[in-house]
Amino acid sequence: ARARGAAGDLVTALLEARNQAAGKQRPVSLTSLGGWQNGWVMAFEVPLPGVPDLAAHRGVADTVTIVDDPAVAGFVFQPNGLVGTTAGVPINTVEFVVCDDSVTTERGNTVWLSRTGRTGLTRHADASVCNP
Repeated sequence: ARARGAAGDLVTALLEARNQAAGKQRPVSLTSLGGWQNGWVMAFEVPLPGVPDLAAHRGVADTVTIVDDPAVAGFVFQPNGLVGTTAGVPINTVEFVVCDDSVTTERGNTVWLSRTGRTGLTRHADASVCNP
C-alpha cells in the first residue's frame, strides 16, 4: 500500500507540473530533493516575484524506494507539453520503479514519463522486480 501510494503521489506531481506549464504558459520544473524518495519541489522555471513554489512533497515512507532509469534529478515541463531534464537534456521515456522494501511479496509499481509529458502507472505482475 505504501509503494502504491508513493507511486500515485509521483504520478499526480508529474501531471500537475504538466498542467501548470500548459495552463500558465510558463515552464515548470519538478526537481527531486536528493533522490525522488526524499521528495520533490514543483516551481516555475523562472520564479515570479512574490510567488512561492507551486508544491512540495516531503518524501515517502522510509521503506519505500523510488529508482529512476535513466537517473534524472529533475524535469522541465514546457507550455507545449514537451519535457526535458533540468540539465537541458531531452528525454524519451523515464521509468520510476517504486517498491516497499519491507514487504517480501511486494509487486511494486512502475511510473513512466514520456517526452510529450504523458505519464502512467503500471503494477508489476509479480514480486520479481522488487524482490529479485
